[in-house]
Parts: sequence; C-alpha cells; structure tokens
Amino acid sequence: DFTIGGGIYVRGVTVVNQSTFSDNSASFGGAIGNDDHTLTINHSTFTGNTAQYSGAIRISSGVSTVSASVFSA
Repeated sequence: DFTIGGGIYVRGVTVVNQSTFSDNSASFGGAIGNDDHTLTINHSTFTGNTAQYSGAIRISSGVSTVSASVFSA
C-alpha cells in the first residue's frame, strides 16, 4: 500500500489518456493522488481501486479535470 495514490502520485503537470487503473490501493486516493498540481484525465477507466479516504482519486488542491471516464467498484 502507498500512502497517497496507489497508481500515480501527481507531481507537476500530468495528463492521463485512455488508461485503465484496476485494483490499486492507498490510504488516500486508491488510483491517483493529487496535492497542489495539475491533473487531466481523459477517456480512462477506474475499477476496484480502494482507499481508506477519497476512493479512486484524491484531489486536495491544484487544478484537476476528468472527462469521459468511467468509475466502478
């Protein structure tokens, strides 16, 4: 387990396109954690990601955009 972002911990400007995040886990943001950076997610799928807090994505600050993406348990 990671503390923040089981798949990606965002640092700087990050763009995620047509990606799949499955079965990741962390304390905060099972798949992705973003603390005060820029994150854009397009046409991606999030399945079975777990976190003690924040579910699939943790966004505590910064600029984040999610479009045409699917989230499921």
